[in-house]
Amino acid sequence: MFSLRRYWMDFISKKLLADNSQEKDIVLFSKINELLKNIKSLNLTEGIHLSSVIRDDCLIKHGNRIIVLHSNTKNGSLDSYRIITRIIAEKIYRIHINYRGKNSVIFLWDDVCLCSGSVITIGENGMLYLGRSFKCRNSININLGGINSTVCFGNNCNVGNMSIHAGDENNLEVLIGDCFLAALNLEMRASDGHTIYSLDNPGTAINKPVFGIHVGRHVWAGMNVFLGKDVIIPADCIIGAGSLVTRRAFSPNSVIAGTPATVIKTNVNWDAQNTEKFEQKKK
Repeated sequence: MFSLRRYWMDFISKKLLADNSQEKDIVLFSKINELLKNIKSLNLTEGIHLSSVIRDDCLIKHGNRIIVLHSNTKNGSLDSYRIITRIIAEKIYRIHINYRGKNSVIFLWDDVCLCSGSVITIGENGMLYLGRSFKCRNSININLGGINSTVCFGNNCNVGNMSIHAGDENNLEVLIGDCFLAALNLEMRASDGHTIYSLDNPGTAINKPVFGIHVGRHVWAGMNVFLGKDVIIPADCIIGAGSLVTRRAFSPNSVIAGTPATVIKTNVNWDAQNTEKFEQKKK
C-alpha cells in the first residue's frame, strides 16, 4: 500500500512542485537536514521552551507549505523532498488541513500513515513535524492554531485516536521523542484554555503555561490518558490507563499512574511485544 501511495504522490507532486531555482532547492535541502539534526539533539527533560532550537524562519515564513520528506533506503538519511498542495495532502494522507495564517510548515515523511477523519489546524508561523514511520491507528486532531505554535513527533511513533491542543495561546509547544506508543483516547493540552486569577491580584493570571508538553524517548501511554500543561515525561516511562498527569517531577524508567498521576514503580522499562513473544525472544 505504501509503495502505491508513494508512487501516486510522486507522480502528482512533481507536477505541482514549487518553481524554485536550483540554488533555493539546495538551501532548503540543507535547512531540512539541519532541522533533522536539531530534532535529534533536543533534551526533552528541560522545562523551558525548546522549539527555538528547531524552528527556522527560512522553513516557516514562506507561505503555507506542506513538505514531504523521502528517505534514502540504504542509510535512512534524507534523500529528497517534495512540496505538495493541501488538496494533494488531503487525498494522499486523508487529513483535513485548516490554515489560520499565511505562513506555516507541515513536514511529513513519505511513510507516514494517517487515518481518514484526521484534522490539522495550524496558525501563523506554526510548525508541525511528523517523524519517520509515524502511524495513527485512528483519527487525530492536532490544533496548533495560535501564533508560533510547534508540534513535533520523533521517529517510529504509533498512536490511537489522539487530540493535541496547542493553539489556545501563542508560543506553545508539544515535543514528543522517538518510539512513542499510545493507546486510544490520548489527550494533550498545552494550556488550560481559560484564565485563573487570585482575588488579591485580579489582573494577573496564575495558570499561564511555561512551555507546553515534553515527552521523552520510548514512552508508552495507556488508554484514556490526559497530559496537561508543562508536563515532562522522561524517557522509558509507562503512563497507566486513565491517568491525569498534571505535574513534572518524574524520573526515567518509571510507571506513572493515577488521578492525579504519581510514580507507583521505578527501575522498569517496557517492550512493544506481548509478554509471550517477549519472553520467547529472550530465551
